[in-house]
Formats: sequence, C-alpha cells, structure tokens
Amino acid sequence: ATGATFSIGDSDTPTTLLTNTSFDIASVTGQVIFGGAVNSDGDVGRNITINTGTGAITFTGTVGATKAVGAIALTSTGTTTFSSSVDAASVIQNSSTGTTAINGGRITTAGVQTFGNAVTLSATTNLNTNNSNITFTSSLNSSGSSRALIMNAGSGSVLYTGAVGGSLALGAVSSTAATTTNSSTWAGSSTYDIYGNAVFDGAISGVTNLYVSGTTIVNTATISTSGTQSYDGALSIKTGTALTAGSNITFGSTVNTHSTATTPTVAIDSGSATTTFNGAVGGVKVLGATSITAGSVVTGSGGTIAMDANALSITTDAISLGASISGTSTSTFTIAPKTASTTIGLASTSGALNLNTTELDFISDGFSAITIGSAAATGKITIGAYTFRDHLTL
Repeated sequence: ATGATFSIGDSDTPTTLLTNTSFDIASVTGQVIFGGAVNSDGDVGRNITINTGTGAITFTGTVGATKAVGAIALTSTGTTTFSSSVDAASVIQNSSTGTTAINGGRITTAGVQTFGNAVTLSATTNLNTNNSNITFTSSLNSSGSSRALIMNAGSGSVLYTGAVGGSLALGAVSSTAATTTNSSTWAGSSTYDIYGNAVFDGAISGVTNLYVSGTTIVNTATISTSGTQSYDGALSIKTGTALTAGSNITFGSTVNTHSTATTPTVAIDSGSATTTFNGAVGGVKVLGATSITAGSVVTGSGGTIAMDANALSITTDAISLGASISGTSTSTFTIAPKTASTTIGLASTSGALNLNTTELDFISDGFSAITIGSAAATGKITIGAYTFRDHLTL
C-alpha cells in the first residue's frame, strides 16, 4: 500500500541477516525502519539494498557492530538516518536529492563511502575506509551546532563536490587521504587539517587554521583564514588568487604557477603576522604579478624568488632575506613599510625595516626599477655605503 512502513526489530530485538537483504518499495513510497541493531550472521557480511523512492530509511541502532554487514546500497530522496555506528563493506547513497543524516558518530567501511545527496552531521563524526574513497557529491553541513569531522581514507581520496558549510559550518576537520579535493566552496568555523595532498577548486573561508602536509593546487580566487596557513609541500597556483590570514602564512616548499596555467596574479596577506618562504618561488614556472603583505617577511636559505618579467611588491615592517630575488629588465621590485612611521635602514644602518649588505646582495641585478619606501611613509630612511646595480627610488 502507498505509504507502507516496514519496521524490523526494536531496541530489544536486534536483526540478524542470514542472507543478502533487499527492499524495493519505491513504487509504494514506503519507508524502512530498523528499530534495533543489525548484524550479519557470520564472518561473511550480508548486503543491504534498499530503495524507498521518496520514503525514509532509518537505522536506529548499531549496524554491523557485532558482525559487520556487507555492502549497503541505499536509494531514497527522503531522509536516510544513521542513528548509531556503522561497520560495513561499503556505504553508497545513490540518490542525488534528499538528505543523509549521520547522527551516530562513526561509519567504518572496507570499501568506498559515497553520499549522493545532502549530508548533515549531528555529532562529532569519524568516517574511515580501508584505502578507499570518501565522496560527498552534494552539500555537507552540521546540524544543530558545528560538528567536528575526522576522515581517514588511507591511500584513497576524499572528494567534496558540493558546498561545505553553506548553511551551518563544520567544526574542526581532519582529512587523511592521498588527495583531498574541494570542488566547491568551503565555509568552516574551526581548524582544517589535510594530511596528504590538497586541491582547492572552491573558495575557503571561515577556517581558523589551515594545514596541508602534502602538495597543494590552488584553483580558486580566495583562501581566507582567521589564523594560520601552513603548506608543507609544493604549492602550485592555477588562477589569480588571494591567500589571506590573520596569523602566519608558511610555505614549507616550492611555490610555482601550475603547469597548465599562465602567470596568475598572487596576493599573500598575513596581516601583522609573518609570511615565510622556505622553498623556491617561481623556480619551475614563475608567478604573475605578486604582492606580499605582512608584519614580517622571511625567506629562508632555499627561498629564492624568481619573477622574470613580472612585478613583485613586499609591504612589511620587517624583512629577513636568506636567498636571491631576481627579475628581468621589464620587472619591478618594491619594498614598502606597512606602517607609515616605520624606519628603514639599508646597508648595515639602523632601522626597523632593515636590509644589511648581505641581504641587499641577494637582490639580483636585472630589475628595471627598485623602489624602497613609499610616498605615504613618514619614517626615516638611513643608507650606508652600498652600490645598487639597478635604478633605485627611495
């Protein structure tokens, strides 16, 4: 009958699957409810296949806690609810509309986890696979309040195709996978840690601290955090972008234009904090016009910056150069104080924004023009004995 409810078990009556189990009631728009725990009858996981059309699917108790179930394949444009933990061979929600409510805190599978419709989290959630992919095809949001999400896909990948946090941001998120890809916007409220490689195809905002242990591809106009941004591996940029942080920005390895892109403009702004380059910038493929704004800018011994024909501007109140900065006869290089009253000292003289002779030697001959200071600055500039090899404006 239309609207029929198939209710199996209750809190006192667990369900044991003796064989693969299937419900196909899409034609009657019914719902399926497992009222208690669900387990396989032995070490061979029994598959669960349910198609309710627009009807709900509800797992009230644990699934596979005693004996893991096989593949769970669900089709529902209504609401699918996991109220407790799940242990299964795989979990796939086939519908592209409707909602999957993960309320039970953990889903562990040997194989893939694929959520075709919108997902909500109403508790701190752990999603684990055995080197298989975790995929969110639609949106992902918290429910009630911001919820932490911890994912471990091993050598598998994590993919967010839909917007994350568009209606209610997630809490702290940790993703361990070969590659974590954000194909749409991400609005966070806490930390976002990626252990593995990262691809950002959508804007990142609302996050406190962002960390990537592997390589990073930036293909979005904005990555904004209220705290730190740390990129341990090589970073490549595919489109004009602004990396903005309320605390330190640290590049642990190289920074280049992506092999498929053409010199995107780059703006890096860590506010009053420090921006650090420990790897070569533009060593493989140069960036487009680049601006760096920070309380302090540091380039390590490996942090060479090559700009070729493109402009580089650094706005800061303190600088420490440990490697060369180079350009060509059509490029310009500017160092300006972030605070108008900041004093400047060149060639081993005193000043808050200070470049000694060794650091000045790191500025390679070849720029069409070098500007140190700014028209709006009021701080004194003191210069010692030094021969500048390019046209200089103070």
